[in-house]
Amino acid sequence: MRICVCDTDQTICNELIKNINDCFLSGEAFSVMFFYSPEEMLEYEKGTKSFDAYFINAAHNGITAAEIIRCKHKEAIIVLSGDSEEYIYDAFKTEALYYLKKPFGKDEFSETFRRIIAKSRSLKPLLHLRWKSERYTLNISDIIYIEGYNRHLTFYTTDGEYTSVGKLQNILEKLCIHGFLRIHQGYAVNMKHIIKFGTNEVTVRGGTKVMISSRMRSDALKIYDDYLKEHE
Repeated sequence: MRICVCDTDQTICNELIKNINDCFLSGEAFSVMFFYSPEEMLEYEKGTKSFDAYFINAAHNGITAAEIIRCKHKEAIIVLSGDSEEYIYDAFKTEALYYLKKPFGKDEFSETFRRIIAKSRSLKPLLHLRWKSERYTLNISDIIYIEGYNRHLTFYTTDGEYTSVGKLQNILEKLCIHGFLRIHQGYAVNMKHIIKFGTNEVTVRGGTKVMISSRMRSDALKIYDDYLKEHE
């Protein structure tokens, strides 16, 4: 998930990193970029794809920048912030998910971050894949696990296998919010399909055993435990 922070105050960026680490999400599947002005942010976007979520300071042309982003990217998740309540009405005009009045508390920011995750999940229930001349559309919840090797991806689903080109790291940026967990350099599993989390392997739906990297096991197990608590 690609997140943009546009503000002269780095507090939001620091809270973002903390919340990513505290949630049942793999930090490696997030990327956060920080910009000190709306102009800098918009200039960067000319040469790259849009971000998934934006934290924008409403002051100093921030509202105008948010309006430009909304026109360009209809599904963008925008959170506006400011030192006063004068921009709250503008937040509604840009269809912002939330308005953070500074100084904000940690609990308020954590709740905002969780709203972003929930909103992103609702926007992307499907995954579109390409392989040579073929095109696939998969229901994300039906993906059991993914194998990645040498820029090739294999998606093992409830109704078969599908191949695509790409890197596991990049696909996890889209799927981590849907409960996907990297357990090995070459494997990521959908936590909803885990039957058993063992010492050396994870058993998923259908009885398939997927290898766990000893280096990743400790962090992966913590994320999985947090996931189970969240879904109790």
